[in-house]
Amino acid sequence: MIFGKTHFLSYNILRYSTKRWMNRHSYSHHAKCTVAQLLKQNLLTFENQRIQPEEELKENLTKVVNYFQAPIDVAVGYGSGVFRQAGYSQKENPMIDFIFQVEDPVKWHKINLQQNPSHYSFVKNFGPGFVSTLQESFGTGVYYNTHVEVEGNIIKYGVTSKKDVYEDLKNWNTMYLAGRFQKPVVILKGEDEFYKENSYNLSSALHVGLLMLADRFTEFDLYKTIVSLSYLGDIRMSFFAENPRKVENIVSKQIAFFRKLYLPLLYAEPGVHFIESSEVLKSMDPSDNSRYLSFHQNITKDSISRLLNGLPLNLVKILGLKPDTSSFEKCAELMLTNQISTRSLLISKSIKKLTSFSILTQSIKGIFTAGVIRSLVYVYAKLKKGLLSKWGR
Repeated sequence: MIFGKTHFLSYNILRYSTKRWMNRHSYSHHAKCTVAQLLKQNLLTFENQRIQPEEELKENLTKVVNYFQAPIDVAVGYGSGVFRQAGYSQKENPMIDFIFQVEDPVKWHKINLQQNPSHYSFVKNFGPGFVSTLQESFGTGVYYNTHVEVEGNIIKYGVTSKKDVYEDLKNWNTMYLAGRFQKPVVILKGEDEFYKENSYNLSSALHVGLLMLADRFTEFDLYKTIVSLSYLGDIRMSFFAENPRKVENIVSKQIAFFRKLYLPLLYAEPGVHFIESSEVLKSMDPSDNSRYLSFHQNITKDSISRLLNGLPLNLVKILGLKPDTSSFEKCAELMLTNQISTRSLLISKSIKKLTSFSILTQSIKGIFTAGVIRSLVYVYAKLKKGLLSKWGR
């Protein structure tokens, strides 16, 4: 940030009972809380990022993390296996996704290859050094082992280094990890270390969202815009390998979590005004998705320049800007003379340029790291879900 700122192979996918799936998607962070209280969360202690699952879910996720003998500095649970999304039936049990940030990838894979050789594809035959090189030198800096069973759960876990996590959160090197962490996640280990760096990422996502929206917008518009950022360069969205309504499904079922993450940031954002009265905010339940808050933002040269100043370094470069005030002001003037659709298109194309190559190379890398069979399982599940969502169940 600038200036400090296959069907036959799907035997393990549906393992859980409906009751367990329902239970593991219960959260308590917004119990007995109002929207007005969310606005006053302490951003200095990263209160908005502290999403606390119910004890049963937390115990299950923590049990998975503690299973690994290799040291994990930061463990993150995310995706539809942790947070419910619209579009899943009660009998469906999505795979649980994790990101593990580790200090020494070579050492980590060496220990994990000894404990869990079955998690790896044929690349394990080349040793931990090769696995680590494959992790860090190709794609997005993440090595995934997918469709593996750990403590009775079918999971996918990505291993990445501290350097790659922090560079992506702060500068959006590939926006692969940053894009995932702009959505609700559960931090199971290394909370404070993660929250500080991710605060830059959340702020950047908010600034991009505001730049892509008109002067009047709803919170649903904002959250959809932010969630869509990480899918702009994703080729799976073009080949029905992802649910075409994935963005809307994420937001609609996770509205309380998005409010917890972003409403206090909006509240602190200069030039953004809440249209609803304080009485409405004081009586509104964060989990109420029957209505969405409305906002008005001041769109001036100064406000656009300030938002541009809050963008991550690599996006600034792709936009053709220099990291100085005069460059931001000239760009703000140009943006101000164009329609919102033009401004939004410019930013969308820039983000797509930022993410598309790394996502493509990560997808290619996944064929080698997962192996042919697991890759087919993964692609089959994605295609089935995407096509069913498009044509109806």
